[in-house]
Amino acid sequence: MTTSRAASSSGTSSSIASSREDLDDLATLLGLPSAESLVQERFRVDRRSLETLMFGKLSYLLTLLIPVENIMQATRTHITWPSRLKLGAKSKKDPHIKVIGRSDDVQIARNEILASLDTRASRVTMKIDVSYTDHSHIIGKAGLTIKSVMDETGCHIHFPDSNRTNLIEKSNQVSIAGDVAGVEKARAKVRELTPLIFCFDLPILGVLKMSPDPSSPYIKSLQEAYNVQVSLRSRQKLNSTQVVVKGCEWEVEKVKEATQLLISHMCDSLASQVLVQMMIEISPQHHSIVLGRNNECLRGIMQRTSTQIVFLDPNDPNILPLKKSNVTITGSIHNVYLARQQLIGSLPVALMFEAPDRSTVVPSEQINHLMNNLDVVITTKYRQKQNNVSFIVRGIERNINNIYEARRRLVAQNEPPIEVNVPSNYMIPNAGPTFKNSWQLLNENLFRIYPNIPSPLMITPVLGRVGEPLWSPAPHSYHMLPFPPYHVPVRGFSPTTTQPLLMDHLGHFSYSSLSLPDLPGLYNSILYNPSSVSSPSASPRAVSPVHHISSDSTLTKAGTT
Repeated sequence: MTTSRAASSSGTSSSIASSREDLDDLATLLGLPSAESLVQERFRVDRRSLETLMFGKLSYLLTLLIPVENIMQATRTHITWPSRLKLGAKSKKDPHIKVIGRSDDVQIARNEILASLDTRASRVTMKIDVSYTDHSHIIGKAGLTIKSVMDETGCHIHFPDSNRTNLIEKSNQVSIAGDVAGVEKARAKVRELTPLIFCFDLPILGVLKMSPDPSSPYIKSLQEAYNVQVSLRSRQKLNSTQVVVKGCEWEVEKVKEATQLLISHMCDSLASQVLVQMMIEISPQHHSIVLGRNNECLRGIMQRTSTQIVFLDPNDPNILPLKKSNVTITGSIHNVYLARQQLIGSLPVALMFEAPDRSTVVPSEQINHLMNNLDVVITTKYRQKQNNVSFIVRGIERNINNIYEARRRLVAQNEPPIEVNVPSNYMIPNAGPTFKNSWQLLNENLFRIYPNIPSPLMITPVLGRVGEPLWSPAPHSYHMLPFPPYHVPVRGFSPTTTQPLLMDHLGHFSYSSLSLPDLPGLYNSILYNPSSVSSPSASPRAVSPVHHISSDSTLTKAGTT
């Protein structure tokens, strides 16, 4: 949105001519000395809403021209809008509308237009964590797979460009921008397109007896029947061979069945003793959220699923940076998949949106109530350049309905609740709040260090530039703390030992806007030893699934030989 003094403008971008004579006439009508005294404000409107008005069932003149003429007459302003807007165009950019007149009249006209065409009312941006090794598979050949998702949902989905060139650090963050319903649909689609990779090691005796051939008739028929890819990895350090079965999330049952058939076929009598492994990528800055306080969440997942889950120590200098996000799950195939789902359901999600009205003020009591009841973290920030208020709501993926509900109560109370598509196996039985205890602990630590903080019960993160403190004294306040970055004492160490809070900012691939700071007692890495399993990046080349192929007699015969 921009405001300036009006000058002559071309009539090619508007259905109403805005020539110099029109502006002079408007200035004379308003009692102004010249057209230069007029104020011009240019702002974006929602493309879909404007298309609905221009190309809806009702007449264009009735739905757009007459209301605009009425606003112009009532506010004594001049309004221009795009005349060549194409229905269903590839461009997802929101068009601009221009209002010219006296300053107060322009604001009234602007509010009238935005009452029905405000792009900020429904537009949101979501950031989720998706293993960077899965990005190419989700994007598809020439980007066709993700393009179909964007076309279907009307959203823009962005994968980090830095992953192409940076060989030291990778980003798992995926951004989805669009209207709320479309963003939720796109999020579910992205999860469905995620590749599913199961691995198992052949027993040593089995390797000595035979040399597995991935081009054998049995493996070929199994790949065709179950729409999977099978490959072999030689693990020289362990003197063993690892079998990798790759499919897609939306065909999970077929992938699991194919893996079980291969185990039975290749391992013979030792099949019941073979454990399955799966590796996923979880950004180190998210470990504290996924592990839970004192690793309680991780321990619960391991106990319920009877699996072993290994998080590498991100502070270990002997581990390569790319390996620090590796998480390995070992156990029976069904339990490994269940543990993977519960870990994904524990990943952080951030939803960013703007207030539809620049004068929106949310009482701190309401934000307190939402944070406590919905188990989310809410951040508000005044954007001086745009002259509006933005919100960031953070939560975890299995409770994503709470994130949408927080937005609805903050800025869209008239909207119906969003229907979410969250798999039931994301849920963790009797799971406690994820953020409540963490923020209470942080507030207690900060209050001990800075007892003059106005509101010790309300300290939430605010995204800032590098070098700026991460915390603001209240989620509804629009300023940073008036003191330099601080340190929080780490429990279990000497009083002089301190740990800096994670500085979080947008636009830097090594950090994530989903992150929360590492808090004392929240993260103690389990099983620091590096995993001997290689990264999924070495897995078969990512390709999108093809049409289902039913099993035939060839596979049945091969399985019995």
